[in-house]
Amino acid sequence: MQYILDASLIETEDALAKQQKSSDQLKIYLQTSLDFFRSDPAISKIYIAFYYLSSFNKVYFDMNEKLKSEAVQRILNILAIGLGRGEFKIENPLLAAKVIHIYITGLLLNLATENSQFSDELLLEKLQRDCLLSVGVTLFAFNS
Repeated sequence: MQYILDASLIETEDALAKQQKSSDQLKIYLQTSLDFFRSDPAISKIYIAFYYLSSFNKVYFDMNEKLKSEAVQRILNILAIGLGRGEFKIENPLLAAKVIHIYITGLLLNLATENSQFSDELLLEKLQRDCLLSVGVTLFAFNS
């Protein structure tokens, strides 16, 4: 599990470092999460097993809490920088970061457990546009 987490973090940080605008970083964060998840079928199985174990095993629950907290903090950092640069208007940055994380987690869990009638690209586009607006993130540079 730690290998997967480390690989995911490296891939995400490398992708984010290549982007200048926070709005692009947010898009890349979501895309990289999906790409990594899709990169190896074993990852989705491990992901589901980890969530299952987290539901009743305190060791896994605590590990999951830590991982989620770190992921939300990464999203919050992107939002805070974008807010400071005037790229975003955000009603509640921490809440927005948490809900964005919930949305991407839900997308990944659904992709692992169903045959979607929609492409990954379409689902990710809807996630990027609709859900971000629904949690109070206005992306001023989203269309660029």
